[in-house]
Amino acid sequence: MDETKLAAIRNYLLDKKLPIDILVEVYDHFVTQISELQKEEGLEFDKAFEKVKQSWQGELQPSWKGEWDLVDRSELLRKINTANLRAFLGKALYIASVIVLALMLFSFLFSFHVYKYIFVIATGLILLLPFYVYFKNFKDFSLNKKYKKYVLVSFQEYTLLSLSCLYFYFKFFTEASTIAKMFAGTADGTNLKSIILGIVITYAVLVISLVSYYSQRKFLHTIKKVKPFLKHLNV
Repeated sequence: MDETKLAAIRNYLLDKKLPIDILVEVYDHFVTQISELQKEEGLEFDKAFEKVKQSWQGELQPSWKGEWDLVDRSELLRKINTANLRAFLGKALYIASVIVLALMLFSFLFSFHVYKYIFVIATGLILLLPFYVYFKNFKDFSLNKKYKKYVLVSFQEYTLLSLSCLYFYFKFFTEASTIAKMFAGTADGTNLKSIILGIVITYAVLVISLVSYYSQRKFLHTIKKVKPFLKHLNV
């Protein structure tokens, strides 16, 4: 298949406004399926291309289904977005639960003077992890800005989740000792409601940070597949 025909496939998929990571995968399927039709059924490129387009129409046709951001999305993109969010959230909830349970256990094993340092260090490492990954790999993450006409990776908004919660993180750190008291149930006049609030606040910031971290890890893996395709995009 020559470059003119490959370009026709790319341009068709770009018109569908697919994130580039998904486009690359679909592009490979298109090329393979068109080649198979040409070989097995003896079709010319145009007829084979049209047949493949029709077979993918239900998956690639953008539509709006009540999403809050009013953006038209294809059914394929919705499925992939849902699968990614479930994967990131599932891992984040599991690890956050383990950390919270460990912190609850440590609150019984150590005096509050020692425990507050354990609490700050443990939560601080998790909260700072996405920032470390982001700045360490800033060149890769900044590709989103360079190619701002496109969505390079379908879940790239999650990679900045921690940055968007910067003020919330700042407040958490400035009140860390108070939250640790609530969490451990050692605050003056502590009641069950206060303990639950401390646990919920801690759990929330951990989940946000971990979702951001796991999405960053997958982004760095995915962007390697996207980079060879960037030469076909307009900056």
